[in-house]
Amino acid sequence: MKRKEIILWAVVSLYICWIFSNSLADGDTSGQMSGNITGMIMDLLKAVHINISFDTLHHLIRKGAHFCEYLVLGCLVVYAQKHAPLHRNSLAVILLFMIAVPCCDESIQHFVPDRYGAFSDVLLDMCGYITGSLPSTFLIKNRKL
Repeated sequence: MKRKEIILWAVVSLYICWIFSNSLADGDTSGQMSGNITGMIMDLLKAVHINISFDTLHHLIRKGAHFCEYLVLGCLVVYAQKHAPLHRNSLAVILLFMIAVPCCDESIQHFVPDRYGAFSDVLLDMCGYITGSLPSTFLIKNRKL
């Protein structure tokens, strides 16, 4: 592998490790992190006279975080596969990451106190991944990336 290939796939690997590290946080720690963000956003919303319950916003933020984590992963994998292919069948590589990483991520949560993996989160992660990978694929094919 060339240096560029190693760097691109190292970035993808480190990003996946970061995703998994988020899943390794116990329920209290995870809830506190997203709760702090929810509190800050609640203050901003109140300042512009938008009322939403803390629990509703907290749920939206947690699910939005899933979606966004995987949106970025989709972009990274497509870019890395285009510029440093792991295999000549790019679609297979892209689909492998789209399925395997969210499944592993949610499986990790089964072993963490006060956390649980949910199939609905796997689907949400995949939607985020697709949302990141499709525009990236289009931009790469049109030589914008």
